[in-house]
Amino acid sequence: MRFLTMATLASVALAGCVTSGPTTGARNGMAAAEAATGVSAANIVAYSANGAGIGGLVIQGVPNVLFYKAASTDKAQLKAAPARICGARGVASAEDRALEHPEQMPGVRKLVVSCK
Repeated sequence: MRFLTMATLASVALAGCVTSGPTTGARNGMAAAEAATGVSAANIVAYSANGAGIGGLVIQGVPNVLFYKAASTDKAQLKAAPARICGARGVASAEDRALEHPEQMPGVRKLVVSCK
């Protein structure tokens, strides 16, 4: 009985450590991704930008990649994303692609954008 009580107390204590939503850092990251891409943060799964370095340093040949929920993403936002991502540099290429392993993230696609 003593061990059952200790286990119950431990599980109650640990339950207070679990959060049901993203951490503050993740929420801030999604807000930044929304600002950079124009795609609603609710539909962004991940965003990797090559222009986020010091002074906006762009690593040539490394594209920006936006992973998004295909079913719920606004198509107009998605169409405008490459121009918004590249800004004044201009878009060199933009390609909407299926994932290489779609079973790992069902319903997710990626937009690969290279800037000039």
